[in-house]
Amino acid sequence: MLTWSCSQDGLEPQFKQDIIDMLTPIEYHWAIVYGYRTLAQQDVLYQAHLQGGPLAAPPGHSAHNFGLAVDVQLLVNGQQDWDTSH
Repeated sequence: MLTWSCSQDGLEPQFKQDIIDMLTPIEYHWAIVYGYRTLAQQDVLYQAHLQGGPLAAPPGHSAHNFGLAVDVQLLVNGQQDWDTSH
């Protein structure tokens, strides 16, 4: 099962379909939590990274900036769960 928790706008159409085809038949429930990012949005993440935050690519160097990346999160009992031990 697949849920979109973010906008699908800006994703490259074939990539979007590939994600749907890949995740829909899987027995787990997945949420797409991030997709396309503008260069400005990527810059905010990159600046946070430079200050010690999570890893982020510079603007223009992330597949998110081209609609070719999504971040997925497992949903457990309807709640987003980053625990990878499941």
